[in-house]
Amino acid sequence: MIPKSRKMLIVDDIKLNRIILREAFQDDYEILQAEDGNQAMDILYKEKKQILIVMLDIFMPEKDGFSVLAEMKSNGDLCDIPVVVVTQVDEVENEVRALDLGADDLIRKPYDPRVIRQRVKNIVEKKEMEQVRAENHLLQIRRREEERYRIIVEHSGTIVFEWNIENQEFYCSEGLKQFLLYEIVANKTTEKDILLQSVYPQDFALVQEVFLKNLQEGTGTSEITVRLKTIKDEFLWCKLTATIVMNGLIRTRILGTLTIVDKEMKAELELRYRAEFDSLTGIYNKSTFYQKTQLLLAQNPDTNYTLIRFDVDRFKVINDIFGMEKGDRLLKKIAQGLHNFSKDHGTYGHLEADHFVLCIPDQDVDMDAIIEQLNTEFRQFMSNYSLIFCFGIYHIHDRSLSVDIMCDRAKLALQSVKGNYMKRYAVYDDVLRTDMLHEQEVTNEMDEALSKRQFEVFFQPIYSLKAAKPVSAEALVRWNHPLKGVLSPASFIHIFEQNGFISKLDFFVWEEVCRKLRAWLDAGESVLPVSVNMSRINLYKVTLCDDLVKLMRKYHLDTSLFKIEITESAYTENPMQLLTLVKRLQECHFTVLMDDFGSGYSSLNMLKDICVDILKIDMNFLSDFKQSKRSAIILASVVQMAEQLNMQVIAEGVETKEQMEYLRSIGCDKIQGYYYSKPLNPTEYEALLDQNKP
Repeated sequence: MIPKSRKMLIVDDIKLNRIILREAFQDDYEILQAEDGNQAMDILYKEKKQILIVMLDIFMPEKDGFSVLAEMKSNGDLCDIPVVVVTQVDEVENEVRALDLGADDLIRKPYDPRVIRQRVKNIVEKKEMEQVRAENHLLQIRRREEERYRIIVEHSGTIVFEWNIENQEFYCSEGLKQFLLYEIVANKTTEKDILLQSVYPQDFALVQEVFLKNLQEGTGTSEITVRLKTIKDEFLWCKLTATIVMNGLIRTRILGTLTIVDKEMKAELELRYRAEFDSLTGIYNKSTFYQKTQLLLAQNPDTNYTLIRFDVDRFKVINDIFGMEKGDRLLKKIAQGLHNFSKDHGTYGHLEADHFVLCIPDQDVDMDAIIEQLNTEFRQFMSNYSLIFCFGIYHIHDRSLSVDIMCDRAKLALQSVKGNYMKRYAVYDDVLRTDMLHEQEVTNEMDEALSKRQFEVFFQPIYSLKAAKPVSAEALVRWNHPLKGVLSPASFIHIFEQNGFISKLDFFVWEEVCRKLRAWLDAGESVLPVSVNMSRINLYKVTLCDDLVKLMRKYHLDTSLFKIEITESAYTENPMQLLTLVKRLQECHFTVLMDDFGSGYSSLNMLKDICVDILKIDMNFLSDFKQSKRSAIILASVVQMAEQLNMQVIAEGVETKEQMEYLRSIGCDKIQGYYYSKPLNPTEYEALLDQNKP
């Protein structure tokens, strides 16, 4: 990206000439254009600090190039901007006049891009070198001034002052006046006023409340570190000490010293800032938020507070798609808006990654308003991506708990709404705590379970009503836990989806299915196609299709035996991503099934946009078809619509004869469910296939 300060102004009334010059220099400069001299001067006065060079045509209507050149060179703000005059061949008199007016160089038409780029480069480099020399010269002057005042301070000894309390006279060494450089006019401004007027405005209250009060009421020595305005019109940190001189019980004088401690103080403040604030967002980091919130609760015992923790759902995807720079900008913008929620009555901080936290009074907690405000602020920031914020809420009733435990409880509530787009926030309770313990136990054991092959693949047959036998199957995973027995996917799949382990488990299941298919083929057994589930996380894997093709080649399988099931909810999250993936899978000759069709809110849109091969109708359609005529009509319509779209239909969750008979009556031939068979382990499934051999 070209720096903002690297701009070139092209001034020519002929558009073609401007285009030629723009194309020659647009890689090196941000190009500004003017059609005449008046327009050029307007741009120059507006952009004078950023324009690095001007390409100026001589002959233009209204105000020609000579007039522009003369006005620039007579203006103190514009005279140093290099000007290259553009002329026709054999215009010697005009060239001489332009050089006399201060042009830095001349180029003649027609242009040779290589030549004019080099000449402009030489001029700019020369100008930049002159600026460097000038800056070095000013730096040398500044250093000499600093050395001079250092010598003044050193030769004056310690910068001291004396305040005679009895007659209110104030004396200071010459070094103090030289350091502060305030003029004393007709005794109206005293040296004491000089010192007090030099204090940084935000530090003055501290001087009055601590330093001056101690001097007026106390005894002994007082010390304070504040910022004082110096001779160079800047504020430096200085340490002031003052000792009260007593005559018996009477306070007679105050003796003080001034020491410059700017470097030390700035270093200390920098260390303190790094220790307390998050380096990316500039707000409290985790440890500081804990400390400040604990203090807030202690100082306001009569106020009820709520802790709100939130994050950006699937933030990692944002980093992967848009880059980490965009992700960092998003985190900074979130941090900037947190002050609006705290309203100076609470605390807020950045805990980790995309996790933020607020602690505010109960009366300020309006989750619907907070969600709406965040949606409004970030709708334009990520116009091509829908941001979803998830919130966990912990009402602070037990203040004996540490703030980090409160944050953990809010996190637990937050995790309970991950992936649930109907519910954006949850409140911590004891049920969530039990779930948290279970989740942690599952997470601790999952890697070992995979390495020890505790996960087993079961097969649930899919029957054809016409053929009265199984025609395919769906692969389902079970966890054969050594202590708890066989665990249902409902107890662990959602946890794996949250922590990302589902990607490993998916691939394990896929390979197990391929291994079984290959073994059955090698044994000469009957083999039916098997469909496998694909989690939403794998949809974003760039190499997904290539990995599946490699798996088919590894086990020498035809893709007709290995089908892919994708949930309808994936369409809601990212329709374009899903559309691209389905096309790519079909190009690789895989059959694609849409699982849980009808469970979402975009079913018809999904059918319009994404051409899957098979629809698996969600079992909710079948739950009340006898009582609800509407459900029955919708179910029949879906089957007819799929037939017209050349899609097969599988009804899953079929449990009763009545459901089976109704599906037969509306033309749905393929069914899956406990009416025919539960999920079977490989041995049971092989036996079933043997029973149904031709």
